[in-house]
Amino acid sequence: MSVHTVVHIVSVADNHYVQHLAVAFASALANLSKAARARLYVVGDGLSEGNRAKLARTVGKFGAAVRFLNVDGSLCGDVYTSRHITRAVYYKLLIPEAMKDVPIDKAIYLDCDTVVTGDLSRLWEQSLGDHPLAAVQDPGGSRRCKELGIPQEENYFNAGVLVLNLPIWREERLSSRVLEYVSKHPERLKFHDQDGLNAVLHQDWLKLDPEWNFQTNMLPRKRPAELPLPRVIHFTGSSKPWEYDNDHPFKDKYYEYLAMTEWTGFSPAANARRLVKRWIKTHLPVPVQTMLAKASNSLRSL
Repeated sequence: MSVHTVVHIVSVADNHYVQHLAVAFASALANLSKAARARLYVVGDGLSEGNRAKLARTVGKFGAAVRFLNVDGSLCGDVYTSRHITRAVYYKLLIPEAMKDVPIDKAIYLDCDTVVTGDLSRLWEQSLGDHPLAAVQDPGGSRRCKELGIPQEENYFNAGVLVLNLPIWREERLSSRVLEYVSKHPERLKFHDQDGLNAVLHQDWLKLDPEWNFQTNMLPRKRPAELPLPRVIHFTGSSKPWEYDNDHPFKDKYYEYLAMTEWTGFSPAANARRLVKRWIKTHLPVPVQTMLAKASNSLRSL
């Protein structure tokens, strides 16, 4: 690999998730090959000056810099949102437009709830051919295919780690096509931008090895004493490592890289609700936990 290899990494964050983005960036930089350099980008429209400065200081510890790319949220149009999901989740779809002045052909996208433990320059070397993106299959995605009109024999990908083919994306107007789909079919959406991407691109994406996006639902039900460490850990699902009751086996990796950021010293607050959740996870059998979770979801929908 040439010493001049530059890996371009982009993400989307707001003030609520900037701490976790700092962990993702710090972990990516800490594990990058010595023969490579990284250029980092954050797409958004509301990150405070204070948080921008803290993020810049975090990546500066690794000799890197971050560029902030503002986007016009109105470009997303009338898209589906929900209680915890705002329009900002769709800014991922605006990355090719936001980076149009950056003279590159591809970029690696990372969700904020990822921790990188491998060398992203290896992923950077992945040839995309004429595919607009490369991604990892989502093990639970088959359940989404019917709702989205995707043939059952095709696969559904997780959009938390992507390698984007920027010229193809722009030539085929994919941002507009995905945004048009999510605007027209809000009743079909559960995972927002990810559902839209799969609905439009289900026939045209390159499959990556699961180690580049190891999702929580990939964990074995009966966990061995020691799990092999994937190259990118993606803390999918509602429980996150920065929450008191989280019991993910790779949770410590989040705090290992948090200590390298300007948010070092953070610890999750415990409250009665989280204490109860932790007690349930550690004392009740899985079938009982599943039954309680279903009952809770049913009550919320009333």
